[in-house]
Amino acid sequence: MATYLSSAHGAVFIQIDGPNTATAYLGCHDMGDIAEPMGDIARTFCPDPGQPGKYNVALRTQGAPGEVTFDISFPLGSVVDYLEEARRTGCSFPVYVNYSTCDRPDNFLRYAAKDRGEVLQDCSITNIVRTTPATRNVDGGAPGEAGKTVSFSSKAIEEYFMLVDTRRATIEDQILRDIAFCNKAQCQGPCGAAQHVCDEGVIVCDFDGGVAIADVLFTTDAGVTWAGIVCPYLITENVSSVVCFPMDMTTTRVIIARGTPDAGAADVAWTDDSGANWNIVDVGATNTEFIPSAGGGGLFSLGQNHIWACTDTGAGAAGAIYFSGDAGLTWTLQTAAATDALNYIRFLDKDIGLCVGDTNEIQYSDDGGTHWTALVGPVAQNAVNCTCCEILDENRYFIGYLDGTLWYTQDGGTNWAQRVIPAAFAGGGTTTIYDIMAVDDYCLWMATHSTTAAGAAEMGAIYRSINGGEAWESWGSDAALPTGYRALWACSYNKAFAVGDVATTSYIAEVGES
Repeated sequence: MATYLSSAHGAVFIQIDGPNTATAYLGCHDMGDIAEPMGDIARTFCPDPGQPGKYNVALRTQGAPGEVTFDISFPLGSVVDYLEEARRTGCSFPVYVNYSTCDRPDNFLRYAAKDRGEVLQDCSITNIVRTTPATRNVDGGAPGEAGKTVSFSSKAIEEYFMLVDTRRATIEDQILRDIAFCNKAQCQGPCGAAQHVCDEGVIVCDFDGGVAIADVLFTTDAGVTWAGIVCPYLITENVSSVVCFPMDMTTTRVIIARGTPDAGAADVAWTDDSGANWNIVDVGATNTEFIPSAGGGGLFSLGQNHIWACTDTGAGAAGAIYFSGDAGLTWTLQTAAATDALNYIRFLDKDIGLCVGDTNEIQYSDDGGTHWTALVGPVAQNAVNCTCCEILDENRYFIGYLDGTLWYTQDGGTNWAQRVIPAAFAGGGTTTIYDIMAVDDYCLWMATHSTTAAGAAEMGAIYRSINGGEAWESWGSDAALPTGYRALWACSYNKAFAVGDVATTSYIAEVGES
């Protein structure tokens, strides 16, 4: 039976300077009701053909949702309150409400051990009422509390829950290199059956040691089962990365990348029928060039008109960045100016992108990749390979490294800071951060190679942050994985998949609601 919560189980936190900054606990504060307008319903009527003077509802439409609103009240203290400090900035900031029946209230991640929480995004102060500022105490009774009530308007509210990890079965026995989900959520109706985010997905992997061609795994049941289809590459070639996107209402295109150098140029293969038929397309013209497998991030897509690939040419040679605007049929070179191999590429939108590679190689674009600028990364990481990145806007990026460290910038790369990641296993540590993916400014997920105490065992770990990267919780694999989790896909605040190395069979992990 569920444990029901009271207001005494809730604790309120704010980040005065925004996501990925210090979180402050609002101890002696009362939070009122949270109102979330979902949008008014409008009806369109047509005459009932069977009953004169009667009408049928022909159409129901829902308007746009409104701002989320709430109040927080607190007693007036002799020193400035956190909310008074926040008001002085004039900036919006997030407010968090975390619930727990067990842990101490000022522990921000208390919901992770039990229960739930929610983030109110981009909160702006809209009104302040100063309550009972003074009294002449005419009736001789106890004086009232002097305080303030602050009213807020929030862009949106997202809920997060205690999660559990589940290993999904597969008969595959090779390293899994990348994972992507293809479908969007839709309601049952004219467009077909109901669908949820992460119902249909794809995983790519290594070849079978020269014995069998690499497989591509497909799911249509939200990752519960995966069916293998032979890829179009040679018996000695790995598949390193995958993207997928809708071509029309009924067709989904899947593009995979060859992750092993051969005598030809880099190439991708695409299918519109779940692997029944494949078409191979050259990317570039340099022999031995290939699309790497670090974090599965060698390919990235915003849809059929915006696809990018980054490459490695081996032997310390520099990589290149390519672009396709026609669903992967043709590719054009955007830059060959990198000084080392490129491993991972991400775009925020059609303009702003980041590409990272070996020896702290970081390339930035604000025009869709037409031009790229080399950024100076963290000095301490100059000799370390970048394995993944995420870009939140033109100023805020995260970069994961081969040495297991996570770095971020809030000012477009002028200054960098390291975010220390808690160990997923007691006494252990993080060896490599292979993949990072943001749901929004507040929720980020990571896949890592981690170790147990004193490095006794190599494991995989999935991490989640719900306050922009400042605090992290983790779920470790229940079996040893020689190189951990190699890639992940974030479905929502409360669901993600990670894939990686082999523990008897290939390891597919799902973290989701219990």
